[in-house]
Amino acid sequence: MNRSTLEGMTQNEIQRMITLVKAEGATDLDIERWWGMSQEERDSITQLSYTQRQALFMHFLGLKMTFWDAFRKVYESCTVYTEYSLAPAYSDLKGAGLGPEDYALPWELYHRIGNYGLQMATYGKENFQQQIKEFSSLNAFVRYKIKNGEI
Repeated sequence: MNRSTLEGMTQNEIQRMITLVKAEGATDLDIERWWGMSQEERDSITQLSYTQRQALFMHFLGLKMTFWDAFRKVYESCTVYTEYSLAPAYSDLKGAGLGPEDYALPWELYHRIGNYGLQMATYGKENFQQQIKEFSSLNAFVRYKIKNGEI
């Protein structure tokens, strides 16, 4: 189920999507904020994120990292989102030594996670960097913070 647009989705598919993103910690406000943007705005954000991840991956490969080391480093360096079904594709992550807590997050959490990151970068950068080191990826860190009500 591609979620880049709601057009063409049945009511059951939309309800399933809402259930999945809420299971990841998204609130009604998160969902409204994401889907309240125009398709062009959502496309711009998703394309920029993808391009940044690709550039990072290529940079790490250029540093002579193995494919899986570069893949893991991308997950350590940035939040990874997905627009596809949120059923975790653990097999894609296993080769990099990553697990269920590392898989991609729903785009509906983009604004809330971004705001948290800006606050931490502004008011607690050193503490933020130290906390992240305790997790296998930035996504694992974010999931932990969401589950504990800190994001």
